[in-house]
Amino acid sequence: MNAGERNWRLLGHPVLTGAVAVLAANDHMLKARFPNWWTGKLSDVAGVIVIGIVVSVVLHGHRSALALTALGFIALKTGPGIAELAAPLLGGVTRRDPTDLIALLALVPLDRWFRHRSGLQA
Repeated sequence: MNAGERNWRLLGHPVLTGAVAVLAANDHMLKARFPNWWTGKLSDVAGVIVIGIVVSVVLHGHRSALALTALGFIALKTGPGIAELAAPLLGGVTRRDPTDLIALLALVPLDRWFRHRSGLQA
Protein backbone atom coordinates (compact mmCIF):
# COMPACT_ATOMS: atom_id res chain seq x y z
CA MET A 1 0.00 0.00 0.00
CA ASN A 2 1.45 3.38 -0.97
CA ALA A 3 1.42 6.51 1.20
CA GLY A 4 -1.61 7.99 -0.57
CA GLU A 5 -3.72 4.89 0.06
CA ARG A 6 -2.53 4.76 3.66
CA ASN A 7 -3.52 8.41 4.06
CA TRP A 8 -7.09 7.82 2.79
CA ARG A 9 -7.47 4.95 5.26
CA LEU A 10 -7.29 7.53 8.04
CA LEU A 11 -10.90 8.44 7.20
CA GLY A 12 -11.98 5.18 8.82
CA HIS A 13 -9.52 5.25 11.71
CA PRO A 14 -10.95 5.09 15.25
CA VAL A 15 -9.28 8.38 16.18
CA LEU A 16 -11.28 10.19 13.50
CA THR A 17 -14.51 8.27 14.00
CA GLY A 18 -14.22 8.76 17.75
CA ALA A 19 -13.71 12.51 17.36
CA VAL A 20 -16.71 12.71 15.01
CA ALA A 21 -18.81 10.74 17.51
CA VAL A 22 -17.77 13.04 20.37
CA LEU A 23 -18.50 16.10 18.26
CA ALA A 24 -21.94 14.82 17.23
CA ALA A 25 -22.94 13.64 20.71
CA ASN A 26 -21.71 16.84 22.30
CA ASP A 27 -23.37 19.18 19.80
CA HIS A 28 -26.67 17.33 19.59
CA MET A 29 -27.13 16.07 23.16
CA LEU A 30 -24.65 17.26 25.77
CA LYS A 31 -24.70 20.98 24.96
CA ALA A 32 -28.51 21.06 25.26
CA ARG A 33 -28.48 19.14 28.53
CA PHE A 34 -25.35 20.67 30.06
CA PRO A 35 -24.77 24.08 28.46
CA ASN A 36 -21.48 25.12 30.02
CA TRP A 37 -17.84 25.94 29.36
CA TRP A 38 -16.82 22.28 29.17
CA THR A 39 -19.27 21.25 26.46
CA GLY A 40 -18.27 24.27 24.40
CA LYS A 41 -14.58 23.45 24.62
CA LEU A 42 -15.20 19.74 23.98
CA SER A 43 -16.71 20.62 20.59
CA ASP A 44 -13.73 22.80 19.78
CA VAL A 45 -11.21 20.06 20.65
CA ALA A 46 -13.10 17.38 18.72
CA GLY A 47 -13.55 19.74 15.77
CA VAL A 48 -9.85 20.60 15.64
CA ILE A 49 -9.00 16.88 15.61
CA VAL A 50 -11.53 16.11 12.85
CA ILE A 51 -10.40 19.02 10.67
CA GLY A 52 -6.71 18.26 11.27
CA ILE A 53 -7.11 14.66 10.12
CA VAL A 54 -9.35 15.42 7.14
CA VAL A 55 -7.08 18.22 5.90
CA SER A 56 -4.11 15.87 6.32
CA VAL A 57 -5.79 13.30 4.10
CA VAL A 58 -6.54 15.90 1.43
CA LEU A 59 -3.06 17.46 1.51
CA HIS A 60 -1.17 14.17 1.97
CA GLY A 61 0.92 15.68 4.74
CA HIS A 62 0.26 16.24 8.39
CA ARG A 63 2.55 19.19 9.14
CA SER A 64 0.99 21.57 6.63
CA ALA A 65 -2.48 20.24 7.52
CA LEU A 66 -2.00 20.98 11.21
CA ALA A 67 -0.66 24.45 10.43
CA LEU A 68 -3.66 25.20 8.18
CA THR A 69 -6.02 23.83 10.82
CA ALA A 70 -4.48 26.10 13.44
CA LEU A 71 -4.58 29.16 11.19
CA GLY A 72 -8.17 28.51 10.16
CA PHE A 73 -9.29 27.96 13.75
CA ILE A 74 -7.53 31.13 14.89
CA ALA A 75 -9.27 33.09 12.12
CA LEU A 76 -12.62 31.50 12.97
CA LYS A 77 -12.36 32.30 16.66
CA THR A 78 -10.81 35.77 16.46
CA GLY A 79 -11.59 37.29 13.04
CA PRO A 80 -14.53 39.70 12.92
CA GLY A 81 -17.40 38.23 10.89
CA ILE A 82 -15.70 34.93 10.10
CA ALA A 83 -17.56 32.88 12.73
CA GLU A 84 -20.86 34.33 11.55
CA LEU A 85 -20.11 33.47 7.92
CA ALA A 86 -18.93 29.97 8.80
CA ALA A 87 -21.84 29.07 11.09
CA PRO A 88 -24.15 27.74 8.34
CA LEU A 89 -21.32 25.64 6.89
CA LEU A 90 -20.41 24.23 10.30
CA GLY A 91 -23.98 23.30 11.07
CA GLY A 92 -24.78 25.38 14.10
CA VAL A 93 -23.95 28.32 16.25
CA THR A 94 -20.35 29.43 15.90
CA ARG A 95 -19.12 32.26 18.06
CA ARG A 96 -16.00 34.33 18.02
CA ASP A 97 -14.31 33.46 21.32
CA PRO A 98 -10.54 33.72 21.80
CA THR A 99 -10.73 31.42 24.85
CA ASP A 100 -11.59 28.61 22.42
CA LEU A 101 -8.02 28.77 21.16
CA ILE A 102 -7.13 26.44 24.03
CA ALA A 103 -8.46 23.67 21.75
CA LEU A 104 -5.35 24.11 19.60
CA LEU A 105 -3.48 22.17 22.27
CA ALA A 106 -5.14 19.08 20.77
CA LEU A 107 -2.85 19.51 17.77
CA VAL A 108 0.17 18.52 19.89
CA PRO A 109 -0.92 14.92 20.57
CA LEU A 110 -2.36 14.76 17.05
CA ASP A 111 1.07 15.68 15.65
CA ARG A 112 2.68 12.99 17.83
CA TRP A 113 0.10 10.47 16.61
CA PHE A 114 0.82 11.33 12.96
CA ARG A 115 4.57 11.07 13.58
CA HIS A 116 4.16 7.70 15.31
CA ARG A 117 2.02 6.38 12.44
CA SER A 118 4.59 7.44 9.87
CA GLY A 119 7.55 6.11 11.87
CA LEU A 120 9.08 9.56 12.45
CA GLN A 121 10.83 10.44 15.68
CA ALA A 122 9.02 12.92 17.90
